[in-house]
Amino acid sequence: MGKPRHSETTYLNYMRTVQEVHEKKQQLQKCLADGFFTLSKARYIMGVDRVSKLHYSPVMQSTVKARVKKGDDDNIVFDVCKDRVDYSSKSGKPDGIRKRKDGSPSESDKDEISVEKSIADLSVSGDGDMNDFPDPINWFGVLVPRTLRDSQANFQKATVITGEICTLNERLKYYEKLLARIKDSDRESES
Repeated sequence: MGKPRHSETTYLNYMRTVQEVHEKKQQLQKCLADGFFTLSKARYIMGVDRVSKLHYSPVMQSTVKARVKKGDDDNIVFDVCKDRVDYSSKSGKPDGIRKRKDGSPSESDKDEISVEKSIADLSVSGDGDMNDFPDPINWFGVLVPRTLRDSQANFQKATVITGEICTLNERLKYYEKLLARIKDSDRESES
């Protein structure tokens, strides 16, 4: 047995990537099926009118962001991440602590309010945590059934899997181009 040729290893990598795409598509299909099933359960529990597009927020903003960047071997990588989004200007929430007016606030109360305000004004660089985002599930109420939260988790998982599938498809295109170049070079060497 001789040393495997470059074309053979490239073809094996291509076939492994095809298998990974197939597995990811099955995972995506399962996540979506589970998401829709648990969503229908939640609609049954809460009532059809309580879980509908009528309860969507009038001002929607995404909670995830798809980044496209160059990876190894000039492959394109799709990264689905939870990016930090500034919702403070549109939320209408008051800054600091709200106090009832039963007299003039003391100096310690004013200091407490200013500390709370300065903490709220701090910004963190880089990717934020999911806790930084207003949860869209709260559009349907504060105490929503577990099935609605499970449905949300399934759909969030599906967005990440979709990014992985896109990355694998780009890798497939890369291997197809590489195999075509190898095939052309083999034809030229035989001539």
